[in-house]
Amino acid sequence: MRGRNRKRKFDFSELKILKVPEVLHVLKRLKIPSLSSGKKILCYTLAIIFVILSLADVIYGLFPFAVRIIIDTAAAIIFFGACYYLIRDINYGIREKLKPAIYENPFTNRVFSDYKYRTMLLAVPGLGINMVFAIFNGIVGIVSRSPWFGSMAAYYIVLSVMRYSAISHLL
Repeated sequence: MRGRNRKRKFDFSELKILKVPEVLHVLKRLKIPSLSSGKKILCYTLAIIFVILSLADVIYGLFPFAVRIIIDTAAAIIFFGACYYLIRDINYGIREKLKPAIYENPFTNRVFSDYKYRTMLLAVPGLGINMVFAIFNGIVGIVSRSPWFGSMAAYYIVLSVMRYSAISHLL
């Protein structure tokens, strides 16, 4: 009788941990149905409502235990579904709407396709802003004799040097 009531120890070596590609492969095989726009809006609305109810219960303890379990379970399931459909909609919008518009405009097409041009376009204004912050923090640090502002000036100087070296490699 004593042997039967003993708890069996869990062997963690039997536990299989799925990696992200495996999880994505499983999700692709599930064949989650497409929803109409109205049903997606209802799903998003329900997700927001149940998440708010769940957070309100966590903060204020509004509901009894059984209702709390139902709300938290519904919030998790509906929120997962809403996130899935939202990611699908965003991917569709980028692929079908945004990319053709990017390739049609000559400026955005060059920014999107030319690595050197994109790097220069984004790094040069950042370099100027970093230098302005370095000068400002250096002046404030000297005037107020503050080691904090002096260290901030040094940080922005190092950041400016790094940005300049990244830009100079492209020239």
